[in-house]
Amino acid sequence: MRHVSRFIGVVVLTFAVPLGGLAHAQSAKPKAPADPPVAVDPMVLKDFQQRLEHYIKFQRGIEKDIGAKQKPVDDPQVINRKQETLAGTIRANRRNAKQGDIFTPQIANEFRRLLNPEVSDDAAPRSKRS
Repeated sequence: MRHVSRFIGVVVLTFAVPLGGLAHAQSAKPKAPADPPVAVDPMVLKDFQQRLEHYIKFQRGIEKDIGAKQKPVDDPQVINRKQETLAGTIRANRRNAKQGDIFTPQIANEFRRLLNPEVSDDAAPRSKRS
């Protein structure tokens, strides 16, 4: 479950930090022609962040309730048992969950748009050109 939280955190940071890198990280490099800014609907982003925060609070509450906070151990069976207990408890408490509860169709479309670069006609494979 920790991996899920980290992944979701990375996704949030992707939208929280302006795309194209941080300004101070680029200051040492000569500036290339800028791509047009990538616009993300702020209402869609805010809704996603709220849904994500709600889920993370829910997950942490479950971890606290069942004592799933992992202490460093060397026994993989202990780790797996705690992970399975946590996963099972989350599934039981979210039995009515459905696709789109966190990643709504609107934010999913934004992710697809941002993660799939547009291909110009010149870059298209010859077999697909008209």
